[in-house]
Amino acid sequence: MTYTTRTTHSQTYYGALCRVLIDSIKAQESDKTISDKLNSESILSPSGRPWIASDIRTALHRLRNYETTPNKLHQAVNQLVFDQVLHITEALVLFSTRRSHNVM
Repeated sequence: MTYTTRTTHSQTYYGALCRVLIDSIKAQESDKTISDKLNSESILSPSGRPWIASDIRTALHRLRNYETTPNKLHQAVNQLVFDQVLHITEALVLFSTRRSHNVM
């Protein structure tokens, strides 16, 4: 796949990405551990590069602040909930701050 600024990923991609993020946040894993897990499962970042810890922080920050920074991940999460791939309570984990899960 050729990656450009307008690359659109499938719901399968976002479903796998969200599943790893949700499970990792619930397990209180660090950003570095999450990025390593995504890379080991061959889930590249939306830009087509391997994940690094700062990519995780940025993605979660943008997701939580979607009013000021609309992004594809937020749209994908909404669609996954609408399509009942994710349950709303699972998706809310992505929108909550790490402090509510005691992750620093």
